[in-house]
Amino acid sequence: MKILKKILILAGMLAVSTAFFSCSASKSAGPAKFTKGLNLSKWFETWNGSIPNLKVYDKQDFVHLKEIGCDVVRVPVHFASFLTDKKEVNPIIYEYLDKACDWAEELGMYIVIDNHSFNSGTYPTPAKVEESLLLLWPQIAAHYKNRSEFIVYEILNEPQFGNKEWEPIQKKALEAIRKVDKKHTVVVTGAEWSGLNAMTQLQPLNDKNIIYTFHFYEPFIFTHQGANWGDPGLALLSDIPFPYNKDKMPEIPADSKLSSLRGQLVNYPKTGNAATLKKRLEQAAAFAEKAGAPVWCGEMGVHDVAVQNEDRNNWYKSVGAILTELKLPFCVWGYDDSFGLFMPGSKKRYPADLNAQVLTALGMNVPEGTGSAEPSASDLPLVLYDDFFGKGVSDTTWMTQLYITTHEENPSEGKYCIMTGLMDRYAGIALDLTKKNLSAVEGNQSNVYLCFDVKFTNAKQGFQIRFVDTDDGTSNNIPWRLAADIKGGDYELNKWNKVEIPISSMNCWGAWSNITESWTDIGSNKFDWSRVWRLELAAEEWSISGKFFLDNMRIEVR
Repeated sequence: MKILKKILILAGMLAVSTAFFSCSASKSAGPAKFTKGLNLSKWFETWNGSIPNLKVYDKQDFVHLKEIGCDVVRVPVHFASFLTDKKEVNPIIYEYLDKACDWAEELGMYIVIDNHSFNSGTYPTPAKVEESLLLLWPQIAAHYKNRSEFIVYEILNEPQFGNKEWEPIQKKALEAIRKVDKKHTVVVTGAEWSGLNAMTQLQPLNDKNIIYTFHFYEPFIFTHQGANWGDPGLALLSDIPFPYNKDKMPEIPADSKLSSLRGQLVNYPKTGNAATLKKRLEQAAAFAEKAGAPVWCGEMGVHDVAVQNEDRNNWYKSVGAILTELKLPFCVWGYDDSFGLFMPGSKKRYPADLNAQVLTALGMNVPEGTGSAEPSASDLPLVLYDDFFGKGVSDTTWMTQLYITTHEENPSEGKYCIMTGLMDRYAGIALDLTKKNLSAVEGNQSNVYLCFDVKFTNAKQGFQIRFVDTDDGTSNNIPWRLAADIKGGDYELNKWNKVEIPISSMNCWGAWSNITESWTDIGSNKFDWSRVWRLELAAEEWSISGKFFLDNMRIEVR
């Protein structure tokens, strides 16, 4: 089987290489290597310099993307934030990025390794950007130069200054890659946040194996209405229709925060329609002919928080059809985030919670089971933390510092552990479990255990560990707590201790609603395993001083 798999991969690589040679050697743009796909955001991205949860996605997600018709994934990586003291890319990033490349190659999908650096804090000067690219790309190219041509490099996401400064930097970065790797396709872009206008103003590069890219979120007041980042006025916008319909336009608040968006709102009757968007995207197709290279829409989509689903679908249908007609491949921003393919407010289970209308609008496949109300299979046993948080388990910690430490901190197992401390009373660690189905615990509590390793550094440390139900502020969904107390004095200090708590020994402790700001005693009600919200480790009775460590957290069935 292994030999057969290698033969199939090599055959696919040869076919792809031949097809691309014929199109890149042509004076016309020709087709790109791929047609449509998604960005897998939230994976290799960090906003505090720490290593993110690298288990957010796995091979099964790639299988799902292949099933719905994707032939490319774009993987944003904050490379500049993942450097060791020696200014080398952290090996743990390569370990997991290599896995992503393995899955893509095995499935015959393209994977764009997107250098998504500089996404937090003050944007660096052009000189600093150049320094970073010339440091990073020879390393990355050397690491992947012998891999298949399914792997594609993207020099930099959304450079935030003008083409005058950006073009010579991009050219130097491309030259640095070509000194190491002449085989792999490289994605290049225009400045000004990879805008369409900036791309069309680029001087075509003398390289036969490049793809030009731009990002498309037009009209911005429609695609980003309700967004709580960027322009503060966006958060005040909601229910703007697409296409523009005078009778459906909401009343726009008279708020000074909207001053910078007034011009876009006034022009929306002209910009909010498919004909205008087609004229814009035809500029990209024209540039492809001029440059003699493929052009790819690397990001596009609509934020789902404050828009009507019908209008969102209309935009995807219009833009998807135009891009397809113009032979411009595209990637939707995100997969299971607010720009992605799942129904708003859902648990984002595949395939039950997929948005069939969006899939259809984009020309993707609608898998069997989409929209199903059937409960998902039990998620027991469940890994909560093992080097990283388990798939479908996310950190929603409040009022404390949560660190993922390196190997030097002596984890119980593997390479990483959780280090925390300095918790004020009522602060704690919280792991969101809403994507998980734990209802099977209900009739099997005597055989289910909550297990973890802990290392305390002083006897006064301790916490309450508890499962918490969902909370909607009503008597129907009370956030009951099922809890057990863990005290540092009961364990050997400065040493890893294994803790195994039978679920049957945990006590339903009552409920605190953040919505109603009220406490409810347990009474005759009980914890409901069908609607578990999260697992908390809280400083319920006292504050915690000093560091303590956690590792290898899981729910086991015996």
